[in-house]
Amino acid sequence: MPAATALPLQHALAAAALPLGLDIGPDSLKAFQGALADAKTIIWNGPMGVFEFEKFAKGTFGVAETLAELSGKGAITIIGGGDSVAAVEKAGLADKMSHISTGGGASLELLEGKVLPGVAALDEKSAGGASSNGNGGSEKVENADGSVTYQDPLDMYCEDNPETDECRVYDN
Repeated sequence: MPAATALPLQHALAAAALPLGLDIGPDSLKAFQGALADAKTIIWNGPMGVFEFEKFAKGTFGVAETLAELSGKGAITIIGGGDSVAAVEKAGLADKMSHISTGGGASLELLEGKVLPGVAALDEKSAGGASSNGNGGSEKVENADGSVTYQDPLDMYCEDNPETDECRVYDN
C-alpha cells in the first residue's frame, strides 16, 4: 500500500494563524485533489468546512466533486458520517459515490479493528455462543407463531424468519 501523502507544513501553519477555520482555501483544495488523484479507495469522514453556508462550502464541495470524478474512473469512494453525507447530498453528488453511511464514528472504529456492539450481538447469535460483554449469552425465545427471538443483554433482539433464513435485528 502506498504511503499517505503529507500536506506541506505551510498549510497547517497558515490555518493555525486564523482565529477560526470555516473552510479550506484554494491551495489546500488543490493539495487534497493532488493527494487523491491516484487513490483507488477513499474514505471521507468529515467536511472541509462549514458547508451549510454557501460562502464556506467551496472546499467541501470541491472535494466532493473530486471524489465523484474519481468514482467515475473506478475508485471506491466511501462517505462516512452524517455531516459528510449531508455535504455530498447538498452538492448533488451522493449518487456518484460508491458507498454512503451515516455511521461515521462507528465506521472508523470498525476500520481500527474495534468490535462494534451491534455486530458482536449478531456474531454471538449466529455462533450460538456466550456474550463477549460478560453479561451472559442471548436468551432463545420460541414465539407462538413459530418464529424464534434471541434477546441479548444489550437489549437488542434478533428475530429469525424460517421462510427466508434471515434474521432481523431490533433495538428495544
